[in-house]
Amino acid sequence: MEERLNRVLYALKQRGAKGWRLTEIDATGPLGQRCTRELNSKLTVNLDAHEMEILTKERGQVLELKADSHVADGTKVRILIRDGMSLDVLGFGALPSREHVGDYTTHDPRMFLWDVESE
Repeated sequence: MEERLNRVLYALKQRGAKGWRLTEIDATGPLGQRCTRELNSKLTVNLDAHEMEILTKERGQVLELKADSHVADGTKVRILIRDGMSLDVLGFGALPSREHVGDYTTHDPRMFLWDVESE
């Protein structure tokens, strides 16, 4: 999962994703623990693209995550990690290239209870 997530983050960064808004996180690495503690007292935690990359590569594990970003071309993206095993990347707008992120199946993001118009 980690390699695939990093490929997705890289592809989004290349398309202009500069920052991430975390609304759920449970993680064990140093940055992950800091974000988890911070989110316990706030509604959101904001990370820039570099910090998000550190979060996904640091020693430790991301067990739960809900992170949103806007790409320069107007695409909206949400990354969901559940139980440290399941990775879902949702988006409205241009899809990432399969050559960059590997094969994937498309679904309506509303299946994941994401109504992007209300945000």
